[in-house]
Amino acid sequence: MSPAVRHSAAMAAEMSCPVLKSPTSGATKAALIRRAGRLTEAAVAAADAGQAGRAKELVERAAALVTDPRSRARLCDLRARIAFDEGAPHLAHDLLMAGAEELTALTTAEGSDGQARQDRIAAGLMLTDAARNAWQLSDPARVAEAAERLHRLGLRPEDGLDPAVQAVTGASVLLRQGPAEGIPIMRDMVARGGRIASGAHTLARGPR
Repeated sequence: MSPAVRHSAAMAAEMSCPVLKSPTSGATKAALIRRAGRLTEAAVAAADAGQAGRAKELVERAAALVTDPRSRARLCDLRARIAFDEGAPHLAHDLLMAGAEELTALTTAEGSDGQARQDRIAAGLMLTDAARNAWQLSDPARVAEAAERLHRLGLRPEDGLDPAVQAVTGASVLLRQGPAEGIPIMRDMVARGGRIASGAHTLARGPR
């Protein structure tokens, strides 16, 4: 899709969101949720078109309407993407960690149903991306924090994120304890031939 088409999609999504008054009824609250969703989609389209300023404006408008943790986490993820594209990886890291925290709280509160599993995986992916950003910054403390939270998340083998957790763990050990300790972890990960979700595969390449 060309930037011009993405821009048109963003404008169309935004214009389809009517201005609503105070949320005094269930129907109005539902309409606000729909409006927030449209604004979020418009922000994604603007980001895809390289319009970071417009994307941030739309994200802030959506954020003013959402109250549920999943929506807040999604906006954190989008804000992080924009921050990274603008050359602010430290901010991107912090936003990803905040979004993961929103989802982690849900997995603790809601037990082990299918939605909790989806939230757990989404949190794991955000923590993996946060670790990737910290790795690119050669920031041992931030990588270690992401690794610790990944291990506390309670991921299960069926979640498919074991290689990502191992990559983040190896990166943390490598940065803090040196190659003698970290490389064997990385080597074991490669030997397993595991597929790492999201962007975590960049951890194995070394800082840029």
